[in-house]
Amino acid sequence: MILSVDNHPDGVQHRAIYRSSSSSDKQAATLSKAEMKQARQRGARVANLKRRIATMERLVVECDRIAADLDREIRIEEDRTKIQNPAHTAYSFYAKAASRRDNLRRSADELRAQLAKDEKALLELDEIT
Repeated sequence: MILSVDNHPDGVQHRAIYRSSSSSDKQAATLSKAEMKQARQRGARVANLKRRIATMERLVVECDRIAADLDREIRIEEDRTKIQNPAHTAYSFYAKAASRRDNLRRSADELRAQLAKDEKALLELDEIT
């Protein structure tokens, strides 16, 4: 860093040059723009993955809870009607509709697979930094 005082009334000019005590400090302090951009992008990816992981964990828990509730309601409906065979003509329409819980379970399984991928990616990013 160079400091200079020009146009002093007495015609005096001063120059001072500041140098860091060690060259390694200067190298550490001067990251290239590309390195700074990569560091920001990596930080953004880590933050995004953490946010996605938290969201997916909540969704998996919610899907599991809803599927368990639907299971319980189907059992209650089957006990009420005394018909447990979904192929029976008198099987409850409500129990048939509630049997779509399998879709929730599939969705939860897909979310778990994506969650595992994102957790692995997060671990890899943490190892890089």
